[in-house]
Amino acid sequence: MHLAFLLKKVVERYQHLILGRHPNNTIFSFNYHNVRHINRFLWATRNQLPGNALTLVDVGAGKSPYYPIFAELVEDYIAIDSIESLPQNEVRPIKQMVGFAEKLSIPEVSADIILSNAGT
Repeated sequence: MHLAFLLKKVVERYQHLILGRHPNNTIFSFNYHNVRHINRFLWATRNQLPGNALTLVDVGAGKSPYYPIFAELVEDYIAIDSIESLPQNEVRPIKQMVGFAEKLSIPEVSADIILSNAGT
């Protein structure tokens, strides 16, 4: 029992080194092939965006894994998702809103970028 406990602790501590953390999964993660092309696309798109101080709305944001890609360019990063999916202890400068893609509670023409990545 003690050995199993120690093994569990070791795996918990070091699994991110082998698997990575979403969205930066390594090739050893089951999700690597699903996310790799999304990361490439988002970085390429980010590098083509004009200016900074942009407003980005992330629909279905969850834990906002793509925030680091756009952090330097956005003044307002708005994460919209269900209450269960939004982290309760978010410390990054992300505005969280409870809502769903079918009915967004933001005014029309209030975002420069809308990010929606359903299914990952």
